[in-house]
Amino acid sequence: MVGGSLTRSTHPLRQLTRLAPLVAALGLLACESDAGDDAAAADASRGDALLAFTCKGSVHKASKLVDPLKGIVYGNLFLSEDVGVAGPIADAPEFGAVEVKGLDLVGDGTVAGAFRTPKLNPGLYTFLGFFDVDANGGETKDPDAGDPVTLAITNKFKIEAGKTTAYTVTFDLVLN
Repeated sequence: MVGGSLTRSTHPLRQLTRLAPLVAALGLLACESDAGDDAAAADASRGDALLAFTCKGSVHKASKLVDPLKGIVYGNLFLSEDVGVAGPIADAPEFGAVEVKGLDLVGDGTVAGAFRTPKLNPGLYTFLGFFDVDANGGETKDPDAGDPVTLAITNKFKIEAGKTTAYTVTFDLVLN
């Protein structure tokens, strides 16, 4: 103060204005920390699954199976409550497209850890899909005669918060 009056450089509002960028930066850091904490909490409240793939013995012996059990798996994840005997109900949301290339199930093998699902809310999920052994389903993502498929009443797995569920998807039959 000069002579009892405030100058521009010593005025309290002017001094606060100079501190504004620092205060804003600290606020952003706090927000980023909170956002990271929120993301970590959201991640901990969700889980995922590590899917392996196999075929029932009857698939290996099916007369309609004309190609070796090698190819690409295509499918989707659905909430089990949205899947009936004939498949997903109309407008059922999908919770993750599955595509696994280079799968080889010749013999009685199982390919472990072939696909990790995205993080999902806890619940019961169903994998519906097919094994494209004749390499012609890539565009339509639909099976044709000779492709092993899953049934809508099998391949259900439970997602739990903060956990990874190991589950083996089984191709139940060969499409006629």
